[in-house]
Amino acid sequence: MKKILSSVTALLLTAGALTGCSSTAASDKTAGGNGGSAESEDTITIAVTDELSVVDPIHGYSDQADAILMQVAEGLFEFDSNNQVQPFLAESYEHPDQTTYIYKIRDDVTFSDGNKLTADDVVFSLERHRDTSNPSELAWMFDNVDTIEKTGDYEVTVKLKAPDSMWQNSLSTSAGLVIEKAYFEEHAEDFGTAQGGIIGSGPYVVSEWEPGEEIVLTANEQYWDKDLSLDFNKLVYKNIPDESVTKLSLESGQVDIAFSLSPDSLKEVENYENVNIDSVDMFLTYFVSFNTTKKPFDDVNVRKAVAYAIDKKSLAEALYNNKFGVYGKSLPFERTIEPDTPEWNAFFDSLDEYSYDPEKAKEYLAKSSVPNGFDATLSYELSSEGESVVLAIQQDLAQIGINITLEGLTHADLLTQRYGGSETRTYELLYTAWGSDYPDPVGAIQPMFVSTNNGAGGSNWFEYNNPEFDKLMQQQSAAEGEERDEIIKKSLTILSDEIPDVPVVSPYRNIAVNKRLDYKFSNMMLYNVHFKDVKKAKN
Repeated sequence: MKKILSSVTALLLTAGALTGCSSTAASDKTAGGNGGSAESEDTITIAVTDELSVVDPIHGYSDQADAILMQVAEGLFEFDSNNQVQPFLAESYEHPDQTTYIYKIRDDVTFSDGNKLTADDVVFSLERHRDTSNPSELAWMFDNVDTIEKTGDYEVTVKLKAPDSMWQNSLSTSAGLVIEKAYFEEHAEDFGTAQGGIIGSGPYVVSEWEPGEEIVLTANEQYWDKDLSLDFNKLVYKNIPDESVTKLSLESGQVDIAFSLSPDSLKEVENYENVNIDSVDMFLTYFVSFNTTKKPFDDVNVRKAVAYAIDKKSLAEALYNNKFGVYGKSLPFERTIEPDTPEWNAFFDSLDEYSYDPEKAKEYLAKSSVPNGFDATLSYELSSEGESVVLAIQQDLAQIGINITLEGLTHADLLTQRYGGSETRTYELLYTAWGSDYPDPVGAIQPMFVSTNNGAGGSNWFEYNNPEFDKLMQQQSAAEGEERDEIIKKSLTILSDEIPDVPVVSPYRNIAVNKRLDYKFSNMMLYNVHFKDVKKAKN
């Protein structure tokens, strides 16, 4: 593996991004040090790697889209800095029985066009996630919803089919964001795009949108909370797919924040005099996904052979230098348990980590349906870091007789493989990432592995189907306390035994932040990134 790691390290040090940079990324505007963005000291410029074609609560299911959505729209609830659910647009709520929630909506909230936010808008926004004609990527959060009804001008009642201890968490994510019903109905065909735009009640509005170039938000002059005072009245999300340009822009001060730097770039950027690296543990793991309906990956022995063949620990050390992330354990979902307890730690320690063991990998392959090895394709999203990882995996698997062809995907192609449904999921192995949507294991394992999420828009791209697991997921919804913990442990044990994916590496959320900004990205989820709270650092 040492030779492989040398190759990986070299790739990390030299490989550039595999896509071209937009024409505006390398602007001729100048700024030095941490003195501020070139356009204005009241502007924050954020580097984004993806070309954001849609910013819509039902389709913008990504960290980068959420980092925009959370500025222009607001939800009934939000996560505080300690990952606890707190009311926001919901002034208060009642929970008269296990399946009924009555929400009192604030009556002083207006959208950015000046129109009042009412129960009609809340009902409409939530119901969009249940509209099968335009599938939501967050639809799974509403599988247990029976009805969503307006029960007053500023009151909404939600009835669930069965008790669900995680329901309020769902409303704290982008699934709970409220948009203006009337505006959507006027722009139904292009809502959330550069042509149609988006109207919410947040402290910022979309003022400019050049596809492939940048999205500009400016202060919402109609913002309902008159006590809010913004230190920064303009946010520029600049599409910079070339990481070398992002680094230069950070060093010069043309970019203030970068969310998605590779580990090797972080090692360089942390030495910039004008930049801090904010490293935060998060609910995210990169893994090799198995399409469990395709041979030979319908064979658990093949899946275990692959798991034991990958040297995850050495790969993580090469990538993160034990500083910006860790290796993927058998179940990364232990990172979603809060608070951390000895009981939960003991449970996770009892599970097999599938540590690197080529001989054991060969043993499982020998008793599988393909004892002499086989050929397969490993797909991944094009990036220098992703390419480095899959090259190492390719060499690891070759040692046990699995010959891997690598297939690089665009971001759009990756989303098709993940969310397109059974007919369009043509992959065999897929290297990709997933994080829990809230601080609970169910936030990851329910959308990923419940069989009802196999269809179009669903996130069970593994095509995993286990009736016992599905039943346990239903049972945990109605349980509480230790009873629920035991049900979740049974669910996780099934996943550990059947291994529909192989966790490889778990990066921290490493955010490069210009020192002129006073803001701690202390939370694991970008649902909590609110630029209204960013202050100018005191010299």
